[in-house]
Amino acid sequence: MLGLSLTSNSFSKIRKGFFGSLFLYNFFMINKYELRKIHKKIRNGLDIETISDLIVQNLFDLECFMRAENIFSYISFGSEIKTDKILSLHDKNIFVPKLCGENIIMVPYEKDSLSENKFGIMEPMSDFPVLPQQNDIIIVPALGADKNFNRLGYGGGYYDRFLKNLSAKKIVLISEKLITSEMETDVFDQKVDIIVTEKAVYFRENS
Repeated sequence: MLGLSLTSNSFSKIRKGFFGSLFLYNFFMINKYELRKIHKKIRNGLDIETISDLIVQNLFDLECFMRAENIFSYISFGSEIKTDKILSLHDKNIFVPKLCGENIIMVPYEKDSLSENKFGIMEPMSDFPVLPQQNDIIIVPALGADKNFNRLGYGGGYYDRFLKNLSAKKIVLISEKLITSEMETDVFDQKVDIIVTEKAVYFRENS
């Protein structure tokens, strides 16, 4: 695994030098709606179980993850990077999202106390919210990411609203094949601090 601290200008150059084949597609002229369709198709064709194992191990090896006591993670759904091993950690306090109107809150994870929300995703029945603090880790679901550490979400804006003004470390788990060179962004989009793939870990400058 490679650990790289990157600026937006050096991202593609460094990655091309290390990885013979380059998965940095430039979809900047494609709107988010079309890009989501493309990334879903790519992701559905991946060996997501094997890729998830590699990515999660790279995550576990991060110093910031090992130090953190509180982990805020999504519950994986469909072809997302699997978070089962994260949720089953016994030496961390685990919190997961729950829909609350047009927003999400984070509540303690209890495996035996889950129900489906309106999107068919499992969420806790508890309503006790916990807000991430500076030394905590937030693992954010994504369909893609780019060299500027922008995240391609699902279009609802739930995580962008939740992440605003939070100082906790924001991490995306994503396959190398779903990293683009640049993509369309909106003013409310929240950048992430770390991108973890099956091949490397990328750190945003000063994160």
